Amino acid sequence: LITFAVLSISGGLGNCSQTAVNALLTGMSAEMGVSVATSQWLTSGYILALGVFVPLAPFLSKRFSERFMMMVALGCIAAGSLLVIAAPLFPVALLARVMQAAGAGLMMPAMQTMVMVDMPHERMGLFMGINGIAMGFMVNLGPTIGGALESAFGWKSFFWFIFACMVIMMIPTMKYARSQGGNKQERFDAPSFIIC
Repeated sequence: LITFAVLSISGGLGNCSQTAVNALLTGMSAEMGVSVATSQWLTSGYILALGVFVPLAPFLSKRFSERFMMMVALGCIAAGSLLVIAAPLFPVALLARVMQAAGAGLMMPAMQTMVMVDMPHERMGLFMGINGIAMGFMVNLGPTIGGALESAFGWKSFFWFIFACMVIMMIPTMKYARSQGGNKQERFDAPSFIIC
């Protein structure tokens, strides 16, 4: 349950980050010296990267342990958040957003898999509902959270918030996520990945 909570919170914040940047584009584009139209790639690039890492996640989850995968995902989101804050140029910020999307993309399939495999079948509706909030509702809430933080503390505050949450989530991950498992012989199905 604790691992599921970490996945839900982290995945929800990853989805929140997908749309929250829409409320931050004016400040970010002004500071980085690009137009708002160009800075929209910070959202579009995030969505495109999600499309790459979501289908890649099942292979990686078979290859590596649950704890390793979760720590990598949390680390990508946290490191990407710091890199956005420190980014001197727009291309660096775009790369940082791709890193964040990589972490979120690894989280999403793990959330669904845990519900189907590890949760009691008689409570599956409850856990699927929680997943729905994390994966659907948080996307809609993103601009509100991003806009509120930007108005109060500036656009960088949103990424500090995401960074702090990911670091906090690493603590229960290290303690409760399964460290065993992972099949090093698992082969990557390149044709299926390309078709996806």
